[in-house]
Order: sequence, then structure tokens, then C-alpha cells
Amino acid sequence: MQNGFQFVGSGTFNTTGLHTVHLKPSGNPVDTGYTYFTVCYDTSCCPFSVHVSEAPANEQPDNAWQYTDVSNGKKYTGSFNATNYLATPVSTLVSLRKQIITASDTSFEISFVFPPTGITTGSFTTDVGNAWSYTHSGVCVNCAWEVAYQLYGAITNLVVTDYNALTKTIEGTFSGTTINGENKVVSIKDGKFKAVIK
Repeated sequence: MQNGFQFVGSGTFNTTGLHTVHLKPSGNPVDTGYTYFTVCYDTSCCPFSVHVSEAPANEQPDNAWQYTDVSNGKKYTGSFNATNYLATPVSTLVSLRKQIITASDTSFEISFVFPPTGITTGSFTTDVGNAWSYTHSGVCVNCAWEVAYQLYGAITNLVVTDYNALTKTIEGTFSGTTINGENKVVSIKDGKFKAVIK
């Protein structure tokens, strides 16, 4: 552990020879600047450094989302733990979500229908194929998809502001109207998302 964070990993090798080992980061850096690490295995050691810089105040962290429900003033935040990418001859489907483990969990999902050429920046609405939902114990807290538009007129504008094909990072904003657990139309604002598609 250095400067509040570390890189860890565990596993077994089934064969001898050269193997690639991925160490996962955990923790949060405390100070900016270079943080120095040394990884050792058996009799070999390898030093490396990580430069920690301050992120702009308005930058969304990776695999995170947030928005505010205007009707109750609550700000909701969370993270993504799963992504799906499916390319078909007619469209590219992308789903960013927080999967549930038990029925009483909260879940969050944003789904996009992109052209068959792949992910693009631009504005996408929930009245035609695109959708998002935040639920608790299977009950909608704020949701917007095609049926919500057809039945109640709720529509959210999802904006993909950036997509980095090299890092597979997608980010954007969302705002508009949704339905809640009582099927009432409520407004949301200040929605942001950023996810690494795996």
C-alpha cells in the first residue's frame, strides 16, 4: 500500500513458463504526484510508478453514474459493474448496468441502439429503442423507455458526449422526464455517466 492505494492479484499457474499477471488497483490516492511501487515474485522485482493528478471537479469517475430527481430533490449515484456490446447487421447494442445480486438490490441500466457502424456521439431519446432505469427491489424509481413514452409521455434525452475507441470508454449526460413507481411523470436533471465497455 502506497499513498492510499495498491495493486493486488492472486491465482495459480497450471503450467510452467512465461505468464502474464494482471494486478488490480484498489484504494484511493491521497496525494498528487508520483507514487512508487515495487512488485516482487520469487527472486525478481520490478519497480514502477503511477502519476496521480487531480481530476477536474466536474469529471465523472470511470464506471459511475449520477442524476437528480427534480420531484423530490434527491441525488442518486452509483456504479456500473457490467457492460454488454453486441454488433448486428442492423444495429450496435450497448448496455451499461449495475446488476443486482438479490431481489431487494437497486439496479441501474442505460441501453443504447447505435448504427451498425458502432458507437457514435450524439443525442438519443428513450422514445425509440434507447432506455434507462433505476429500480429498487424491482420497483421503478425513475425509468424511461419506449412504453413509458407511449403510455405516459415520459422521455429522456441521452447524450453521448465522448467515446474513446482505444480505451473503450463512453461518457455522456441525460435529462428529461421519467416515470416513478406510481407511474407518475417526474423530471430528472444533471444526469452523467461514464463506463468502460468490456
